[in-house]
Amino acid sequence: AMTGVGHASIDETTATGTRQTSTGDRLEAHFARAGETKDGAKSGQGVATQVQSAVLDGHVVLTQTPAAKPGGQVEAPLRAWAGRAVYEGTGEWLHLTLNPRVENGGFKLTADKVDVSHDSGDAFAHGNVKATYVDTGTAQSGEQGKGDSGMGSFGGKGPSHVVSAEAQLHQASGEATFKGHARLWQQANSVTAPVIVLNRVRQTMVARSTDAADPVKVVLLSTGGPESGKVAGNEAGRDSSGKPS
Repeated sequence: AMTGVGHASIDETTATGTRQTSTGDRLEAHFARAGETKDGAKSGQGVATQVQSAVLDGHVVLTQTPAAKPGGQVEAPLRAWAGRAVYEGTGEWLHLTLNPRVENGGFKLTADKVDVSHDSGDAFAHGNVKATYVDTGTAQSGEQGKGDSGMGSFGGKGPSHVVSAEAQLHQASGEATFKGHARLWQQANSVTAPVIVLNRVRQTMVARSTDAADPVKVVLLSTGGPESGKVAGNEAGRDSSGKPS
């Protein structure tokens, strides 16, 4: 075992080429020897030492950079902050607690606990999940669906927000699945469902339910007025009073 205090860090590169760096105020690491038997005897010479588990405390910062793909688009690194991080060497997981938050391009998330996979970069959020999609500039360049943008326009302006009980974030596909009383909204427009799936690469949203007592509910609010009435073809939209429909 090893205990380090002050500018402690763990830096490693996975078999897939993903580099992950975790820093904190204090580090406690436990090591195991590869090839060592259960009774502690060595199975051969040149045995390598591996990190079996580790705990980082205080001002934890995680940076995970995916390996560059030949001819592919450069993926934005995943960054996370927390008060405590527990590294599980067996499954190559990092468990973030004490007010964890995650940022990945135009996506930001907070939860009670966040588990991040070293290998795939996928993240699983548990408890009081709150996420925000922010447009990082694709609208200005005129290229929708490229880069690390938010979910685009959901009928309103500004960022889109999501709350749920838990969430699964898949780094490679850009897909996020929110489960448990999930609600997505942008200004006055909203979708409520047991499951909401957002894909920032394809710019799509899917809401679904298998319970008739808890159906998908959608609210799309449009402003009234002659001009909006011509576009939408909605009689209510032609209301000269300007009231929303």
